Formats: sequence, C-alpha cells, structure tokens
Amino acid sequence: MKLLTTFGFLMFFLLGVNAQDFDTRLFKKYSQSELQELKDADPAKLELITYALDHGMYVTENENVKGVELTQIAAPNEGETFLDLGLELTSQNQYFQIIGENKILVLRFFRPMLLGLKRNVLKKHRRQSN
Repeated sequence: MKLLTTFGFLMFFLLGVNAQDFDTRLFKKYSQSELQELKDADPAKLELITYALDHGMYVTENENVKGVELTQIAAPNEGETFLDLGLELTSQNQYFQIIGENKILVLRFFRPMLLGLKRNVLKKHRRQSN
C-alpha cells in the first residue's frame, strides 16, 4: 500500500511539473495532451497563442462606421483573454461591438502578433547578451 501511495504521489508530482510548462490560461480551451502535441509539432504556434493571451485583443472607441454591423459581445473583465470570451484567432482582425458601450473589442490576427512576439524575443536576447 505504501508503494502504491508513493507511486501515486510521484505520478501526481510529475504531471504537475509537466503542466507548469504551459500558461494555465490555455487550459480554458486546450487539454494537457493537446498542448503537448502542439508544443512537439509546432512550438512557434504555441508560443504565439501564449503571447496572444496578453496581446491578442484590445478595446477601442467605436468609429461608427456606417453600414457595418458587428457581433455584440459583453465587455471583457480585467485579465480576461480571448479564450475566456470563447473567441478564436483567425487570419484577419475580428471586431465586436461591446454591449451598452460605444466601444469595440478588436481581436488581432496572427501577423501583427507575430511581429510583436519577434520584437519581444529580440529585446530579451539583447538584454541577455549585455
């Protein structure tokens, strides 16, 4: 019994350590195995999705573009990500009217985020080499 308890504790510890490799906010959409598969198959995409959690969306004033109807969405709470809102990144910007406000939520597409991610990586590299 002691051996079984020790084995169970060891497995729990190892799985917990492995889960720490990923931003916990990713678990809103992805399972541990899905994240591991993505990390193995396309680590750059995983890094981009992780970067998008903090940089993938923003709120701005609505410019009242005539003739354009936007999907309505509740205002995001402080710290919420696109995953919390049930949104997915696509190959183009997405715009949503925030209910009850004259503001829109913009979900950025991959290219601008990729450029921002590259800038952050370069800044880190420069700091480490100085």
